[in-house]
Amino acid sequence: MEEYKQIYISLENEIRELAYSITLSEKQKKVYSPRIADLVVRAAGLLESALKYFYEKKTGEKPTHYDNPKVISKLKLKDKAIYIHWNLYQFDNRIFIPFRKNEEKCNINVAVNGNLKMNYGWNNAYQNLRHDFIDSIPIFGNLYYLFETMTALYLVLDIGYSSSMFCIPVEKEDGESGWYGWIGNEYGNAITRTLSISESESKQLMSVKYPLKKDQKEGTLVDNTEYTEYIKVNFPFSKEDYFNGNGEGCWVLVTKDTKEKHDSDVLEGMYRGVLSNDSYYYPELKVGSRVLFNMRGSKRPVADWGFLAGLEKISEQNKMELIGAVLKKDNE
Repeated sequence: MEEYKQIYISLENEIRELAYSITLSEKQKKVYSPRIADLVVRAAGLLESALKYFYEKKTGEKPTHYDNPKVISKLKLKDKAIYIHWNLYQFDNRIFIPFRKNEEKCNINVAVNGNLKMNYGWNNAYQNLRHDFIDSIPIFGNLYYLFETMTALYLVLDIGYSSSMFCIPVEKEDGESGWYGWIGNEYGNAITRTLSISESESKQLMSVKYPLKKDQKEGTLVDNTEYTEYIKVNFPFSKEDYFNGNGEGCWVLVTKDTKEKHDSDVLEGMYRGVLSNDSYYYPELKVGSRVLFNMRGSKRPVADWGFLAGLEKISEQNKMELIGAVLKKDNE
């Protein structure tokens, strides 16, 4: 057990060191690099080992799969939230619920053909980086997935106030409103601190305390007939466009659940949809093509750059000619 904690603290120290090179702001959460991807893989590998270890210790049985719902349920991990109190962490959302399936299962090298299942975000990152490290770095080797993986690991290892970044939020009682957490101080002792939790984050925490039945479903199937709702998604021409959220606006059919998350201004997560019009930038993307995109809160979703990077697109000159023709038509 102590060996796990030693490695965990070492990972936290590496992230602290990383913060000297990269500002951990909302705009930077999709920043990726081989070093970040390496941290994700190492943290997730430790997470896999820990899940197996604690499940066997608790039941006397070896689990067939570390991410089996039976494992998560037995270890009572599913509806637990983590709050990031580290002052250098500046993402808009500080709440993570790492064992609530929040993304559609994704393999970047396999075409989507319906019958999609939900997956944990950290597990999507782990499986893709483990099996196709280089091609998966732009999609999963980023800061967001690093923190999603670390919060899951914190929870499984029961790190408590030994962490300098995370804590478990607890609702105040005796008529007081708000949340507090047990935080480790410089002497290694635990102290309580009131947490600065926004209204949207409080709603997330209440959904954990009083979970809705629909949030508890595991492995929900999605087939073609369920793509019934329209949203607009930007398809960026360049990586710079992707980080700025710009691009060609296309209509995409999504499931009702995805539409609800879109309308609720969900801040992150990768989702799937079906293209409802042909793309000009990417000739391969026709009506009916499956696409991957990222939510961006109140801003329009943007097609995932890792997904687009492998597609053939028109030239810069053709793009400028297209924009010119559209502007001319608008002025007529």
